[in-house]
Amino acid sequence: MDKINLYNSGIRRTEKILVIGPGASTRMARRLYKEIEKNYSLLQVHINDTNYSWSYPDMWQTDNPNLETTNGHNLGTFAYILFDILLKFKIKVILCGSRGGQVILPQLIRIYEKYRQYELPDFPPSIIMNSGIIHTICKWPINSPMILLSFGNDYFNTKNPNNIIKYTKYQNNYGYIIHIPNETHAPQRELHLIINDLIKYIPSSRNNCSTNYNILKNIIQNKINNAAIYAF
Repeated sequence: MDKINLYNSGIRRTEKILVIGPGASTRMARRLYKEIEKNYSLLQVHINDTNYSWSYPDMWQTDNPNLETTNGHNLGTFAYILFDILLKFKIKVILCGSRGGQVILPQLIRIYEKYRQYELPDFPPSIIMNSGIIHTICKWPINSPMILLSFGNDYFNTKNPNNIIKYTKYQNNYGYIIHIPNETHAPQRELHLIINDLIKYIPSSRNNCSTNYNILKNIIQNKINNAAIYAF
């Protein structure tokens, strides 16, 4: 495998890819992430390494989830740990999936917007495996591209990219503007969709990971480069 040119990809060696666990299969697909780490500096933060629970906060699909759920230790409040990481490290891209994209990333965006008055840098571009962010109400930050990956053999209804297109196109009050070819005006951001019938997003077994990890690795590395380039 050819080494990726970090300069051309827009990723400097001092910058990190923040991988949010759970949801990104960091444990089940260790081999995948070891391969990606050959070209990028990954910062993996998994909820299992903290005293937070995997519980969905009540009303997680709204723009105001109940963060007191499970005594305040849930997927939503876990986002505060990640916010602290965004302040301390040079995070170039965020990579997440499943409940990390459904709950943790949206809440991280809300926290970030709350403190934007303190002149924070732009929110990093995000790569969201199986596109969970469209299951919740969340106002995407301006100038932060969201790259949504859809997998045709997934469990989420986002396995059908038409569902994503339909949702994003008609939710402009929450900042979702899909890039439509031949549009006369420049979109606020570009939304990139992939559908791959060969892969389940959440592998059912380690054997499934071994069979398909090369495909997913190439997709993720390609989208990391895209995210770095699309940031504006």
